Amino acid sequence: KQEKSDEAIKNYRQAYRLTPQNAEFRNKLEAALKENGVGYDERERMYKSALINDPNDIEAAILLACVYRDTNRRTAARELIDEWIKKENTLTIPERGHLREVLAELQFLGNDFASAWPNYHWRFKWREMSSWYPSQPEWQGEPLENKTILVSSEQGVGDQVMFSALLPVLQACGAHIILESDPRLV
Repeated sequence: KQEKSDEAIKNYRQAYRLTPQNAEFRNKLEAALKENGVGYDERERMYKSALINDPNDIEAAILLACVYRDTNRRTAARELIDEWIKKENTLTIPERGHLREVLAELQFLGNDFASAWPNYHWRFKWREMSSWYPSQPEWQGEPLENKTILVSSEQGVGDQVMFSALLPVLQACGAHIILESDPRLV
């Protein structure tokens, strides 16, 4: 918060090394490294170490796959995800959702859109468990005449701008629209 990123990284690194079982320190170190666009090698070592200590650490496996994806090692990322897909029935719904979301991202990158979309939809399942997810049922295409629909955002500002062009389609269906958006767009 004091814009002393290097010091924060150094201290989180030391705290994580002293207590590698403390996921909070790992998460803070990871966030600081990500925020500063550095540390792919270090994060890879962290996640591999976590998996050696606990081969069932799905979060470490997913994060390792993301490091592979972000460093253009998509084959390694896909192999890791595919290994976990085989045992997804042992995972919680949020874990399965996160796993499937990363799988979908890899499928999108490989131009396998037909497989990617159903997997990408799983991201809602793991977000359902968080406070982010709206409590209203998802619109399934039923008539909207004289009904209210909440259009919520789950992507960045650019996507919100792009998809706002579709709001007149909902209006033409007779819907009353409540739009959730980034405050910068208000």
